[in-house]
Order: sequence, then structure tokens, then C-alpha cells
Amino acid sequence: MGLRMKTMTQDPNGRHANRSIAARMRRPTARRRRIGALVVALAAVAVLGAALGSGPVEVAQASTTACPDTVYLGNYPSGSSLGWNGDSQGVAHDDGDWFFTTQDWLLKIPVQYNLATPFNPAHPPAGVETRGPNPLSSYGYDHLGDLDQVGGFLFVPVENSSKKRPPAIAVFKASDLSFVGLKVTAQANAGWVAFNARQDLLYSSDNDVSGTDPLYRYKVDFSKLATGDVGDGITYQDRFHLLEANGTQLSPPLGNWMQGGVFTPRGDLYVVNGNGDDFSFAVRGGIHLFGTNGRLIAESTNDSGKGAFDFAYSPGLDDQEPEGIDWWNRDVGPASPGITGQLHVMLNDNNTFTADKLFFKHYEVNYSCEPITGSGNGPGGTGAR
Repeated sequence: MGLRMKTMTQDPNGRHANRSIAARMRRPTARRRRIGALVVALAAVAVLGAALGSGPVEVAQASTTACPDTVYLGNYPSGSSLGWNGDSQGVAHDDGDWFFTTQDWLLKIPVQYNLATPFNPAHPPAGVETRGPNPLSSYGYDHLGDLDQVGGFLFVPVENSSKKRPPAIAVFKASDLSFVGLKVTAQANAGWVAFNARQDLLYSSDNDVSGTDPLYRYKVDFSKLATGDVGDGITYQDRFHLLEANGTQLSPPLGNWMQGGVFTPRGDLYVVNGNGDDFSFAVRGGIHLFGTNGRLIAESTNDSGKGAFDFAYSPGLDDQEPEGIDWWNRDVGPASPGITGQLHVMLNDNNTFTADKLFFKHYEVNYSCEPITGSGNGPGGTGAR
């Protein structure tokens, strides 16, 4: 078995923290850890450094004057082991609850619950509902991805870690987490789904997004879902290309792994990618915002400073992995303890011998450059003050 060690490094809050010096075993296949990828990435640093001299290696960024303006506010919870958050995957919401997925749990947590309060998902506190572990094991699926909630239904991408079954989209009822059915897809992978309320289309992707591997789009018939007919209630429509700001193909593409996606009330799309092994520049990892025409508007930098579009994570020895994303205006409506802003992104600090830690990052998204009215929680909302 391969061994890894954590060393002193900078955490996503910008502070130096002593990481465990004990060697860490390679993570299970289900978590998709690849020690060799770190070696390749280190070699890439040397090659690029030789080619480009002593200057920094950077991915081309979109205009800093892009609208909307996405501003990092901080983490909450911040580097917490919460009992339920191991292998965190995704986040969504309805009017009064957060929904989270880990690799093998589906959770419903009231908005007023302090997310920094630990609990055992097998014995949740009053008001919290859970389904798991491995709620779809009887169907051959053992990995839940980044989900979305629409019309009282939870859409959850699911995979078989051994690739013995094709990826599928599972549907649960948001009210009680009861299982409705499965839609088997032709995708190679399915790590996330996001519903575009302006188009009534459900989006997803394979592990990479490029000119030769665009997004998938599905039509959703909620009347059929209400009868339990998920197979006919979700139907493939077409593929959709994400592009650079100038309309050319993504170069470099968005690499392993595509982790999450969510649409803003305007129909703009945020996607998250990256993994715990590859340096962010090697896979163009982070958060990326695309307009309704599919063109890049802005993307995050791997930095920890507040007041900018930053998404700090440390792959490699620290094994920090970007995960799911949600849009919920926490500056209006029922309060969420410790949480403000409109955009919310999960970062999982993977650990082998100790519990995983969750950094839940929050962002203000300011659409004042194109003011509209509304709550910011759905089509027509401002999304910011």
C-alpha cells in the first residue's frame, strides 16, 4: 500500500496548521485517490517551470470586471469533523432545510440547525432526517454525488465505484427522503446535477468538460415523477458546450473531477472541479462561472483572502477536495447560524486515520450591475443586496 504524510501547510482559512506527521494509507478506490497523480503533477511543475522560467504558472482568467461579482466571505463550519460529513459530496436546499450528500448518506437538516454541531447520522437529533448508509446498495450504487432540489424532489447523481453499473440519476422525495426511482444514463460518470429553472432542464457532465465532452441536458416531467415514473420522467435532450470568454473551446479543459454545479436565478451556471491529488493548475480546479450562452464569465483563484473570488484548497499531501455547490440567499428568509451570502461550496479535507473535516465556504454574489427584484432564491431574484 502507498503511504502519504501530512505536513505543515496553509489551511483554507489562510492559517498555518500542523498536519498529522503519521503516514497516511492510500484512500479507498471509492474516493478515487491516486498517489501516482501527485508524482505526475510534481513532474509537470518541473517541466512547466523549465519551459516558462521562474515565473508563476497560471490558468488564464476571465475579466476581473465581470458581472456578477463573486466575493468570498469565509468558512462555516470551518475545518470541522462533524460526525456526518465523512466523504462529503453535495449540498442543496428547499425553503426550510439543507440537504447534504456524503458518499453513502443522504441528510436533511433544518435551516435553523447550527451546522457546526456534530451528530451521528445513524442516530440524528430531533428535526434532522437521514437515509443510509448506502441507500441504493440494493441497486448496485455506492456513491452519491452533488444533488439538486426542485419541486419537492431531490435529484441525486449516483455511481458504482467499480464501474459495474452505468451512472444514474436517483430521485427522492424532499419531504421524507423516500426513494422514488432511478434514471440510468449513458454518461461515463455522474458527479453532479443542476436544474436550470429558466429552461426546465437538468444538467450534468462526465468527469471532464471539454470541447469533445460537453455537458448533458435532460428534460424533466414532474407529473410523471409524481406517479413514480422516473424512467420516463427524465429524458435525455442534448449536449451543451461550455466555452472560454471569447467563444472558443475550453483550453485547458475542466479536469478531474467535475464535482458540483448550480444555476443562479439569472440562469448563469457555477461549476466546481478538482480532486485531492492533482494541483489546481493541472486540472484547472476551482469554481467557474459561465453565462447563459455557455461562455466563461469568471473563475476563482486558489487563494485564502476574503473580498475576492477565492477558493483555497490544498491537494496532494493535504488531500483537500472541492465538492458540491448550492445557491441559497442566506441574507433573507430564515436565518442560518453562522452563514450569510448566496453561494455555498463544500471543501472536504480527506483523512485516513482521523475524521474528515468540512470547510463550508460562502460567497456574496452581487448582481447590482444588472438590478432586478425578488428574493434571490429562484428565478427573478437579485442574489445580493
